[in-house]
Formats: sequence, structure tokens, C-alpha cells
Amino acid sequence: MKVIDLQIDQNSINELPIISSNRYENIFNLNLYNGYYFYNIIKTIKFPENINPELYYEKIINSKKPYTTISYEIYGTQDLWWLILLSNNITNPVSVVTPGTKIKVIKLKYIKSILDSIKRANNV
Repeated sequence: MKVIDLQIDQNSINELPIISSNRYENIFNLNLYNGYYFYNIIKTIKFPENINPELYYEKIINSKKPYTTISYEIYGTQDLWWLILLSNNITNPVSVVTPGTKIKVIKLKYIKSILDSIKRANNV
């Protein structure tokens, strides 16, 4: 059997549970191999080095926190942890932010358009 790139996301497959559009895995298309669905985790997303300052503000983290907690405090959901990592060029998602760290925070009003842009780019 060969791997089939389905060119659709998880929410387009009725037998799989619906996941939030904020979830990292939802921005990737699914593949199918031998009856099993999977994400191509080799694909990566990279933000530009110089993000337009209009899109974000800077925040200093004052205590040790995981990125899921920071995401919840900023966006009201822990699902956008990955957006914080990508917009700050952080590669270790299990690291804990040390006090005094300054991060870029994508403004809430731009989240949907950024997620849509990433999804379109991955569908090419």
C-alpha cells in the first residue's frame, strides 16, 4: 500500500472527532496509510523573521509557565500554544518560560486570518 495525501483536514472526515480550528493539528491535511489516518509531521510552519509590528504586542512573562498556560491567559484557550512558539521562533514546546522572558503575542483580532493563511499555504 502507498500513502495517500487526502488533501482534507480532520474536520472533513465524518468518522473522526471534530477539533477546534485553533489546534495545531487542524492546520494540516491528513494522510491515509493502510486504513489509518495520520498527519505529516515533517511539514513545518515558519513565521517570517520580521513580523509586522501591527500584528503583535510584546509581553514580559513574570513567572515560570508552560506555553499552554500562557496561551490560556492570553487567548482564553490553551490550544494556541504553538502560535506563541512559532511567532517567537521557539523550537522546544515542552520548555517552560523563565521569568523575565519577553515574547511576541499575536493580537487576537489577527488570529483567524493568520490561521486561514497558514491553512491555505499548507494546502498548496
